[in-house]
Amino acid sequence: MERKIKFWIICFLGILLLKGFVFVNLVDIEGQRINLRNSTKGKVILLSFFATTCKPCEKELPGINKMLAEMNGSKLEFILVSEDGSDVSSDTITAFLKPIFNDKMPKILRDIYHQQYQLNADKGSPVSIPRNVILVNGKAVLDIRGFHEDSIQKIQSVLKKQLTASANKKRSVYRLDFHSQGMEEAGKAQYISLVKAFCASHNVIANESLTDTSADILRFEIKPVGSYKLFKVSLLNPAGSETKSKSVVVYQEAESKKKLKSLVNQVFSN
Repeated sequence: MERKIKFWIICFLGILLLKGFVFVNLVDIEGQRINLRNSTKGKVILLSFFATTCKPCEKELPGINKMLAEMNGSKLEFILVSEDGSDVSSDTITAFLKPIFNDKMPKILRDIYHQQYQLNADKGSPVSIPRNVILVNGKAVLDIRGFHEDSIQKIQSVLKKQLTASANKKRSVYRLDFHSQGMEEAGKAQYISLVKAFCASHNVIANESLTDTSADILRFEIKPVGSYKLFKVSLLNPAGSETKSKSVVVYQEAESKKKLKSLVNQVFSN
């Protein structure tokens, strides 16, 4: 009896934990698990939910394909999400989409656990198909459920607006201030290159040659701590007052790159 109780407690906790994840159980067409949440940062994404038995989807998808062709070259990721159950094979899904997209097949994911509800304010809402959701940095800026004659026009309008805003977004420029003790020039150059690369992923330019005294400062420091190193990344205003900083001890050189990337991410996170 006691074993049965423990078993059901574990199952219940497992269900709660699964519900705490957003889209971690999506799989690609080959069955590999995909965590959609981890790949939305800095992107404009159009999610189109469909099913092979959905006649409105069959009517709508060619129009979406035509719209995307007209927007060719834009920084947009289009993802089809099948709401077909596990009893429907991936080959059946591909065969359904092939006449619509021909050789330009977009990314296809499968929501076999029907986690679409996690996009809803009301988590109890049923799965909707067709459904088109535009995500910007993981946030839904448009959500159209069902088939409507003006759906594609609305989708195109919002996509153009978001893509234009993304393209026109001004990159932040920081004066890079590098400090180290006893490090050779080659080592300094390597770390500076890493800092610049990690900053670029946050739409930030770090320039060690910048002479503009009105610019904010990004300071990167390496200090010896016994036989280890201390990395510190700080943001300072033009007057040199620190506004934010993060630091970490590096025990092995092999972990330097990973820890430096984590510091930059933390400093530029909201």
